[in-house]
Amino acid sequence: MASMNRTMADGCAAGGESYGRAPPRDPVDGYAHAFFCAVRVVRTVEPGTILAVQRLRNLSLSDEDDDDTHLGAEKNSPTILQSATMHVLALLATAAATALAAASDASHHHVSVNERSAQEVIAKLNLTANVEKGYYAQTFEDPVLVNGNRSASTAIFYLLEGKDGDSVWHRVDAAEVWHYYAGAPLTLSLSYNDGKPVEKHVLGQDIFRNESPQVVILENQWQSARSHGNWTLVGTTVAPAFSTDGYELAPPGWQPKGPSCKGPAAASASAGTR
Repeated sequence: MASMNRTMADGCAAGGESYGRAPPRDPVDGYAHAFFCAVRVVRTVEPGTILAVQRLRNLSLSDEDDDDTHLGAEKNSPTILQSATMHVLALLATAAATALAAASDASHHHVSVNERSAQEVIAKLNLTANVEKGYYAQTFEDPVLVNGNRSASTAIFYLLEGKDGDSVWHRVDAAEVWHYYAGAPLTLSLSYNDGKPVEKHVLGQDIFRNESPQVVILENQWQSARSHGNWTLVGTTVAPAFSTDGYELAPPGWQPKGPSCKGPAAASASAGTR
């Protein structure tokens, strides 16, 4: 706003010089001075506006136009000069608002998290590589202790890239809740390794496409995850807290006993890439 005020002041000062003297007191001359002042400011603020060029051309003094409503037909009419000046000042306000809005849009443009790369998200959240594939960072450890000296719960961020395929099968000795945060949907495969079909759950935000913002994994249930896009960011909460003593990582190539589920949830994940 201060910049705009300076522009108007400079334009009026320049208008006074082009008029040939200080701003006049006579009403007719005063309107003429204000008109040329406004024209100069409009040209300064928004010189490239097509509308401004057209409007200024229509309002300019012309000896070829004998229309009584034209500024050039009644050069000494304060009414016509006042009207022309008001038109130009209105144009000035429009041009200034357009310029300020464009500047505001440029300075406030925001790239959504889903438009970011995996590496940008990893760097922003200070994630480190995980033995299961993907990247993680612990965000919480409950100070309340249970079962002697074990924290009541822990929470982490976890990011898995689609190019990594399935994460390594593993299980923990506590209940774990996965929460969807950003990126593509993610399929969680769950099994007790008991010969029953492997369960498939799609973690995501679109609840109308069989996705769920939360998936619960029970104690000692084997689990593996796959992102169906460039990457998926989730959170997991384990209660009681995650403990390396209660963590088991399957050997390379290990698969649980039982057929893989081919239900609608799995089909939704393969179709719902983002």
